[in-house]
Amino acid sequence: MIFPESLLRVADNSGARLVRCIAAPRPFGREGDRIVVSVARCRPRSKVERGRLYSALLVQCRTPSIRYSGHRIGFRSNRVVLLKKQENRRTEVTPLGTRIWRPVSLLLRRSGYTKLIILAPSVL
Repeated sequence: MIFPESLLRVADNSGARLVRCIAAPRPFGREGDRIVVSVARCRPRSKVERGRLYSALLVQCRTPSIRYSGHRIGFRSNRVVLLKKQENRRTEVTPLGTRIWRPVSLLLRRSGYTKLIILAPSVL
């Protein structure tokens, strides 16, 4: 579950390391939700700037999600992928980085985020 002011790790190579959740569409954010984040820590000379607002997609959540088979799958940390700003297309998602370093949740496939699934090393 993701609350406002939660600290989240970044799962891509955009340059940000740690972000803070500013706003979520639901009171408790889950995998596949778009949230607004502020960069708390980043690498020097990277694409992102500290303190700037970005939209992000939640790809891993510590709270276990229940699958149709009855299995409960949770990750070790809450992770997001930073997204580019697109003014014309609201439905298509383009990540800011070119790689995703961590596995992503299977719920993203059902939500239609195929571009992120292609970049990820595996889907759990």
